[in-house]
Order: sequence, then C-alpha cells, then structure tokens
Amino acid sequence: MQDIYSGAYVTIIALSGSSANDGLPRVGKNKNMFPQLSCRINGKRLVGLMPTLSQQIWRAPWGGRAWTLQEGLLSPRCIYISDHQLYFECNGIQACESLNDSNSWAHHLRLPSNMRAQGGWLASKVGDGCLRVPIDNPSHRMERYGSKLTLYSYRSMSHATYGLNAFSGILQFLATMYIKGFFFGLPIEDFQWGLLWRSQYPPTRRLGFPTWSWAGWEGGLWPAYSFDFTKPHEYPLHIRIWRAAECGDLASVFMSQHREIYKRDPVAKAALREPEGFDFDFSKYPNAEKDGYLFIEAIMLRFSPDYSRPLKYLPQSGQFATFVFALGRVRCHLRIMSVDSELDEHGGFEKQDFILLARDHNDGLIFHYLLLVSFDGNVARRRTVLELIVPVSRLSILQECEPAKRRVVLI
Repeated sequence: MQDIYSGAYVTIIALSGSSANDGLPRVGKNKNMFPQLSCRINGKRLVGLMPTLSQQIWRAPWGGRAWTLQEGLLSPRCIYISDHQLYFECNGIQACESLNDSNSWAHHLRLPSNMRAQGGWLASKVGDGCLRVPIDNPSHRMERYGSKLTLYSYRSMSHATYGLNAFSGILQFLATMYIKGFFFGLPIEDFQWGLLWRSQYPPTRRLGFPTWSWAGWEGGLWPAYSFDFTKPHEYPLHIRIWRAAECGDLASVFMSQHREIYKRDPVAKAALREPEGFDFDFSKYPNAEKDGYLFIEAIMLRFSPDYSRPLKYLPQSGQFATFVFALGRVRCHLRIMSVDSELDEHGGFEKQDFILLARDHNDGLIFHYLLLVSFDGNVARRRTVLELIVPVSRLSILQECEPAKRRVVLI
C-alpha cells in the first residue's frame, strides 16, 4: 500500500460516498450536491462558506474507516470529492472551490510542547502531522509514529483481524526512520516506550492480538513520549525483551542496560542482582510465536497504589489525574496515564505488580513509567499504565516498592 499510494500522481477520494456503488457527486447520474448559499443585502453579496475538509472528513464514512487513512497520508496529492465541493491537498497546501482557506486536517498535528520549534517556516506552513512532509527525520520518529497511531485508533474496521493490516502501509513508510521495523505494531528501537501506549477512554478488547499491543484494543489511543522525544533513551533501565522465533528458540527484540545515574537508587542496585523467577522454557508455550508472546527480563516494582487523595487543582478521574501518594514518609505522586476500567478509583490494600519500562527526569523529579500487569500462573497480561513520580533527592524510598529484577512472560 505504501508503494501504491506514494507512487500515484494523485489519489481521487470519494469523500461523501457510503459505499463503492454511490458514484461521485456531479459525475454521471449522481447529481446530489449542496449548493453554496448566497444572498444580497443592501446591494452587497454575502456568500456562505462551505464546510472545511477537516469537518467533511470527520463526518464522512471515509473518515471513520481504518483502511482509508493510508490513502490520505501516503499519497503525494489528493483530490477529495464531496457533496459540497472539491478539495485539493498536497505536501504544502490545501485548496477548495469555495472561499474558505482552511488548514489541513493532517498537516497540523503537533505536540504543544514542540510548537514550531524544529521546522521553522516550513513547519509553520505544513505542520508535522503529514507523513509526506519533507522535514521528517529519525530524531522526530516518536512524534511521527505517535500522531499516526492516534489518527488510526479513532477509525473502525469490519474485521478485528485487520487491526495491523490496515496500518501496514503507514508502518512501511515509518520504517524509513525505524530501520529495525516493528513487532505487532510497536517500533523495535523505541519498544519500551511503545509498550506504554494509553487509552483516551476505556478500550474494548480486540481478539487475535496480544494484550500488550495497541492492536489488541479498540478505542482512541495516545502514544507515550519522553519529555524530550528526540532523546528517549537518556535514562536507560535494565530491560531485555525476546520473542519466539521460528527455530524454536528466542530472538532478541529490545535490549537496554541500566546505567547508574542517581545516588542511593534502589533500582540501580536491583539491576546488579541475578533475576528472580523461572528460566524461559520455550517448549512450555507452543503458541508463543503465533500469539506474540514477549519474554521480558526487567525491574519490577510491587506496591499498593492509592487513588484516595487527588490533587485539588486537577480532575479526580480521567486521563492524567494525579494523586498524592506516600512512600514511607515521603510525599510522592501517582499519575493515571490512561482512562481505563482496570483502575479502582479508591485504590486498595492489595499489592500489585508493575514492570518499570522507562524513566525520565524533569524539574527535580524522577518519572517512573509503569506497566501494571496481572499474573495467571507464569504468564502476565497488560492492565494499564501509571506514572510514579518521586523527588530525585529521595529516590532511596523506592526500596518500599520492593524493586527486583524478574522474568515475565507477557501475553
């Protein structure tokens, strides 16, 4: 799909059609059109504006189909034919028949923290949201990947098994920046961040994919970013991830070696110990290759999250709700990174298991990105994503979370 659409001179999109049999407005027998309204008042002619392309896309069936996203993002030029007017879009501009001079629905997707900072004049004109924008480069690959994932997650498909196929053309393009490719839709080079995707509202399970992949869930999603998305590996942790290979053995997916940066850090001490738990025995998991099992060796934390004390100036539920969380006598924060039915709003007394996948440092605080998992025997399933925020001067308190290097099979 990437080769087909990117190789086309122009792609014609039937924006208003509900099926392949509807035809194109103003072409052949299909005369259905909404006229542009106009009137004269006191000798002056007033003309109504037609809907913008963004408005048309979000209300049209085309804008809700998962398969069609790659048409709009991979094609060098698009002509959108709607029952209001025609729209033209290329790498630099968007134009239409009416007087409206709107911005592109895809060009202006960018992180608020990165407003025009990297691309200068060109970025201000075409934005960072479009796959074909000429300022794409490997240092921006996390942002490029994340914006496309969010757009795709809001679209639907008739068969759950198409969860990755309909995104494959976009992944083919992104492979120019992610040279090692993808595994179940997650980029190999930034795999630990890829595992930290979060939902914008409670998602529903999509069977046929592992729980750890966004492809296994239906609903609006956000990707995870480091504070500086051009340096996602600045604070590495001990993480080793393997997958099942055809030869009946394990193949490496992602490897990161912990580097001691902070003093009195219990996580650094845990990284020096031998891993706890069982050795990976591939023969015990006959469906591991087909079902995308991950064999992980990483630092795990174990504690009882407490959501009973929300910060007063932040919402008490929903995405990015932050709660005061005490470890010993140290005031820390616990932030919900996903709107997820897995979370008990009032917390509980039972300790839970978290895989520590990433760390970041900002304004004297250490952000610990945690994947909450639940165990069923020797295998674990993804539940949700949290942040544990600890003052850098009080990292020793993490000993309360029982950090240990453990082996986990994530399905």
